[in-house]
Amino acid sequence: MVLARMNAHTAPIPLTITFANGVSTVLMLYPCSGTDGLSFFDLETGASSTTTAATAQAATYCMLPWQSRGPNNFDPVAPMDPAATGAATEIFMPANSKTLFLGSTNGGVWRTDNFDSTTPHYIPLTDKNLCQSVSTVTGSLQDPNFIAYGCNGVSNFGSVAGPYEGVYVSIDGGTTWTHTNLPYGRDNVGLLVNKIIITGTSNGQHTITVSTLGEKVRRDNSRIPNTGAIYRSTDLGENWVPYSTNKGKDEYPFDMIQDPSTIPPTFYYVDNSKKIYRNTKLDINSWTAVTDTTFINKECADEDKGDGFFADTVNNAKLTIYTEGQNNILYVGYYGGSKEPASTCYAFYFSTDQGATWTTMLAPNGDILYQKIGVGTQNKRGYGELGNQGETNFAVFADPTDPRFLYVGGTGAEIFRGDRTFSGNNPNENEGFLWSFIRDMETEDSVIPMFTVTGTSPHVDVRFFGWDRSTNQLMCTNDGGIWIHTNPKGRGDWVHKNGDLSTNEFLLAAYDSTTDTIAGAAQDNCIWVSRSSAADIAAGKSIPGMFYTYNTGDGINVAFDSNQLPPVLYATDQSFGNFMKVPWIEGGKPPSTLFGNILPNGAYDFFSVFALNVVNPRYLLACTNILKLNFCNRYDMTTGDNGELPDSEKVQTTGTLSYYKYGGYRNGIGDETMIFGINSEGNYVFALDKGGKNEYNSLAIVKGKTEIVIAMNPRNYYQSYVVDGWSQVWQTLDFGATWTNVIGTLYADTGSHEMPYAWGSVVVPMGNNNALVIGTAYGIYAAFDDKMGPNTRWHKLGLSMPNVLVSSFVYDPIRDLLVTSTMGRGWWQLPKVKPQLTFLDGGMYKFIFNKQIYDRISYKKNNLVSVLKSVFSL
Repeated sequence: MVLARMNAHTAPIPLTITFANGVSTVLMLYPCSGTDGLSFFDLETGASSTTTAATAQAATYCMLPWQSRGPNNFDPVAPMDPAATGAATEIFMPANSKTLFLGSTNGGVWRTDNFDSTTPHYIPLTDKNLCQSVSTVTGSLQDPNFIAYGCNGVSNFGSVAGPYEGVYVSIDGGTTWTHTNLPYGRDNVGLLVNKIIITGTSNGQHTITVSTLGEKVRRDNSRIPNTGAIYRSTDLGENWVPYSTNKGKDEYPFDMIQDPSTIPPTFYYVDNSKKIYRNTKLDINSWTAVTDTTFINKECADEDKGDGFFADTVNNAKLTIYTEGQNNILYVGYYGGSKEPASTCYAFYFSTDQGATWTTMLAPNGDILYQKIGVGTQNKRGYGELGNQGETNFAVFADPTDPRFLYVGGTGAEIFRGDRTFSGNNPNENEGFLWSFIRDMETEDSVIPMFTVTGTSPHVDVRFFGWDRSTNQLMCTNDGGIWIHTNPKGRGDWVHKNGDLSTNEFLLAAYDSTTDTIAGAAQDNCIWVSRSSAADIAAGKSIPGMFYTYNTGDGINVAFDSNQLPPVLYATDQSFGNFMKVPWIEGGKPPSTLFGNILPNGAYDFFSVFALNVVNPRYLLACTNILKLNFCNRYDMTTGDNGELPDSEKVQTTGTLSYYKYGGYRNGIGDETMIFGINSEGNYVFALDKGGKNEYNSLAIVKGKTEIVIAMNPRNYYQSYVVDGWSQVWQTLDFGATWTNVIGTLYADTGSHEMPYAWGSVVVPMGNNNALVIGTAYGIYAAFDDKMGPNTRWHKLGLSMPNVLVSSFVYDPIRDLLVTSTMGRGWWQLPKVKPQLTFLDGGMYKFIFNKQIYDRISYKKNNLVSVLKSVFSL
């Protein structure tokens, strides 16, 4: 077996083949047909010097790259709470520049050099780095090419995140990256980085200061107590000096900023004890507390509520600063809560003397955001209505051009402009008061422009604010990418700047072979469908009409019934909300039908999934918790009125199933009654077929995760696989009665520090065996069931897949196509899967595709030794 990197235009390469008897022959390695990839061919045992070039050409296959399927465009954009791309975190824009660096929750760092365009063009910069879960990205104020990012990004879906691998720096604008030596925590787990500041020095070097919440718990996104720290490096991250933020108890920094107008720059950080610390020296150990420890208590004890509320916990805090000469204004915002009664509260303060004294800005009160007649927030103190996800969705920003204004945003799309100089009697009204709305929202099924020109809003769940100094416009990142406000000091509109950004977080993918259509259930961004091809994406095509969305909220379920004509897509959001049916017609956006007889939101579990029957997909199974009554109902989706979910047949009442398969084959015989699922709350496996029903204890296979995905052998439903929340791989060969851990060498093969972050999986049937394909945060890997056991070997499948969390797979045997959804980089596909799996199964047990050069590759098969004499770039 011989392999080499070739493209469709490469001329045939002569190869010298030496046999065991010493006889040599020259064969020609032919390129992949019509595509770039890794060419290989296999000479069978007994090949001799008479083997012809035609024989070699006939045996040539291609190890192909994964191909993006987008989305890289969305159309149309609704004015209110619009569907958009995936979550963006921090941004950095060099001064006097059209260049923007954007971090995403699980999709890495991106760069655009035409942010001033209506449709900016973005380039992913970090696909091959070990960390794509970006919490912070920044740059040098002195050198626009010096960029750094840190790892601590987290999705709003189940706090999903990939590996945290410290800090990366680039000195060439993101073209190349250096993984710094920021220390790992215990168990070789990365730190929780939440802020990076880069400052210049007198000799032209850079100092990197990093704030961390502390050490991450292994296999979890929580933190280890008493490990909060700040680190500083003056040699591009080669060496670090730590400063512990613990003051005799578990104290850790939430945020850190610099005042660049002072020499040296003044640093501030705010911690979970509500204190703000200041450092005016270059010494990392010189910090002084400058705040009142009673902050937030009085602001959140609103006597008008009469509920005894008291903020006893600070769950997040943010700093921002206005700097113009010596007129500097420091702001802090707190997100707090109480346990008894359970509630949340926000409080804001500012200081005009570097923290020596502080003045409160009563939080915007949003118990009633606004009414149709135009009343603003209630004229009461405290209780800022910025939502209950302030750990991830909370941002404050000082207007860099006007010392009066502070912008704040939270969980919903509630975004306010605060005027710290306001002294009137109605502090919480609309435009022109202490707090002014700068977004609109839908009321009574209509949009009435009240606080924007045309009635617009960005996506919900605000994460960060920035400023475009070339246009004096406010930039806002959120769980729908990046948006600008055209006139933040007055009345403007919200416009997205996502361009061809492709950072969608998809929980699940569905595929229809006939129409080559992908559908996806997107975190907080509805149901997506594709009208484009891999060739369109590769050619850089990004125009309206390539993708469409169906407005749902959090997409949860998607499935195609390809047996119907035309094919039918079924989809829901959380709690079976917006349960829809979409006949997939040619051209445009197919109309959808919402089933009108679904119980209201709250009647079902949030993560309620359905399954189409594999043997007869006209039947849909829903096993969920409805009004606290567990059930499994079967629906014949070809019956009933068009706007109503068909009458159901109750098939089981045993309990809620977190994930399940419905219908399957065994020994060539289909069983429509088969149900195989997992109850993660009760920790048991449920197995039902014509032979009867069984429930088995499954504590091991459900640990660490509630949304379990099952990969089932399509030819034998007795054989299934589960990847648990700790990336352990479990196999059953007896319909769930017993389970064996077959993870083998997956940790070593992926090169992971903590764990591979495996999630999605699928079984691909082959000739005499089956391949289990698993997505990890370090690539996609395959193993073969006839070789599984304690030392299972894993093979990297395909080229050029970003190191991103992989949530689901669909294998289409008609096209021999593998489609995957990711939690941060949209959809991807790999064609001609079986020849590549056959190649991997033949003996080349491991590839490390991020190596730049293979200078010598040899493979021994019985009496044949094939030696590649040339050097090829992989």
